[in-house]
Amino acid sequence: MIFKPKKHNIDLYNTLLVLSRNIFFYDKLELLDKFETRIYLMFVHFSIMMIIFKKKKINSIKTLMIHYFKILKTI
Repeated sequence: MIFKPKKHNIDLYNTLLVLSRNIFFYDKLELLDKFETRIYLMFVHFSIMMIIFKKKKINSIKTLMIHYFKILKTI
């Protein structure tokens, strides 16, 4: 693994980070273990979460998006 695990205080970011570090993507799918790949995986997982929230009609999607993009600005 190239990156050292780093804990942040925001649960959404931590969840996406853990999902993007799943060994399945790098062993079975043979993706390269690079920063870009992890960012892409985080966006894919975030998109899936947004689709699920939309189908469940959860109104906090806007709030989640705001928090997520604020985190990305600070990275």
